[in-house]
Amino acid sequence: MDARGRIGFSPVSDAAGLARCGISPEAACNRAQVYVVPTGQRYEGIHALLQVARTLPLLWPLAPVFWLAARLGFGQAAYDWFARRRYLFSRRLPPGQ
Repeated sequence: MDARGRIGFSPVSDAAGLARCGISPEAACNRAQVYVVPTGQRYEGIHALLQVARTLPLLWPLAPVFWLAARLGFGQAAYDWFARRRYLFSRRLPPGQ
């Protein structure tokens, strides 16, 4: 989805890569992390999703939703709720359930 190549991905297992960005492995396991190379800014959770949505044209429709949720103060709590249950949401259920 990133036609301009502005987003890179680093797995949680890449401790050296995370350390270069000032991200602890624990933080990376708990919340999505975004590190902006030119500015050195770091975002996590709902704010990280907002940065990604602002960067990828396909996700632009979600940017106002993420921005409003963060601005109203419930975005991080909602993000954390989904993050704690991410394996539940990603698990495929057998047909009929």
